[in-house]
Amino acid sequence: MNYTEISNNLNDLEDIIERYKEKLTNSIIFLNGELGAGKTTFVKKFVENVSRDTTASSPTFTIMQKYETSVGQIYHFDLYRIESLEELEMTGFFEYIEYEGTIFIEWGTKFDIGSFLDNFITINIKQLENGKRKYFIENFKK
Repeated sequence: MNYTEISNNLNDLEDIIERYKEKLTNSIIFLNGELGAGKTTFVKKFVENVSRDTTASSPTFTIMQKYETSVGQIYHFDLYRIESLEELEMTGFFEYIEYEGTIFIEWGTKFDIGSFLDNFITINIKQLENGKRKYFIENFKK
């Protein structure tokens, strides 16, 4: 699975999430992009899509947020503030990524977490002009 999508606004992002929702559900998804690219917004819109009565928030300071939704558990990690693999291990991160559910990981490339996994999806988000975003979605299987 390799796809490229462009959103002009949040309505377009909602449409993209609707198209890929089934492929993303019950997967581990790495969200990559510069600060402000829209990684957290992507997760918020995904959570809203699968659970209209749940509001997602950024896990930047809590490291992880967990949501109960109609498609099961959603775990949202933000590793931006984690400074070492040892610190990451202390959070229980490696236990969580073995749980059933949909797992979003922001800044996952920071510690080469993909090398610990057999299957994951990567979404690289690139900011374009006028608030547009480009999404490169690819599946990785060992």
